[in-house]
Amino acid sequence: MLTTRLIFTFFLACAFLAAKPQETINNDFTCGGAVIMAVKTADGIVMVADSRLAYRSLQTQELLAYDDGIPKIFPLKKFALGISGEFSDGSSLIRKIVTDFDKSEPSYRTPEECLYKFGLFTRDNYPVYYKSLDTSTLICAGYGPEPMIAILLNGKTYPINQDLWASNVFKEIDSLHLFAINPETGSRKAAEIAANTMEQYIKAMHKENEAGSLFSVLKISSDNSWKWLKNDFTGNDYLTECEAATAIYNKQARLEFTSGDNKKLMMGYVKAIRKYCQQKNLK
Repeated sequence: MLTTRLIFTFFLACAFLAAKPQETINNDFTCGGAVIMAVKTADGIVMVADSRLAYRSLQTQELLAYDDGIPKIFPLKKFALGISGEFSDGSSLIRKIVTDFDKSEPSYRTPEECLYKFGLFTRDNYPVYYKSLDTSTLICAGYGPEPMIAILLNGKTYPINQDLWASNVFKEIDSLHLFAINPETGSRKAAEIAANTMEQYIKAMHKENEAGSLFSVLKISSDNSWKWLKNDFTGNDYLTECEAATAIYNKQARLEFTSGDNKKLMMGYVKAIRKYCQQKNLK
């Protein structure tokens, strides 16, 4: 019998070929980024993520703007997901995709299986986003029943069973970077170490426009209950491209633009999306 990992890899490799096409609203820019870590500690698992979302031109790949205070850690009914990479399928944003996945009442026992089921769900319901999973980094963490971290990287899932943390930091150097941490370290101290490491990475790689700002910290306890230890940005993002474009147009969302020309370009995209959504009566 094929293992979950092999099945998941197979689906990522070829199943999207049979997926139904899905209309996209935005074909001009992509929103993504994120630096995320999951850390096993003496008193639980902590997930740490930056909160800067970058907007990049699909035509030139140039960074146009960025937005701060955006959630990148998403607690589920069981476990939690940390997501970097593409945050949209061109119409729905990642929060809607994750929310719909959680509402579908998926059955899974471990974080690795949770990632597998998330892959199947996106294949069937969000095929455009599904195609980007092999270039995104997802981390799932929780107790199933042992403390476990699983990472989806380059289209494959990897369980992290040691007392280590998993991260997408330094993926340019080593796509699955592991770092030893004292097993007696508490969650708050471990989160501080993780955030400091991420800040060093951002500065070393000159990615200040793409990642950074305040860091969120979520703690998962042994019964899979969770609480925010720092910076709960839940609700600062949007469900759809239409919602986001309207918020940006009405200056409810504050973007930092990388240049005056890029501001004109980005706002032109936003106005076009907003107009399309109004004509189609989309929200």
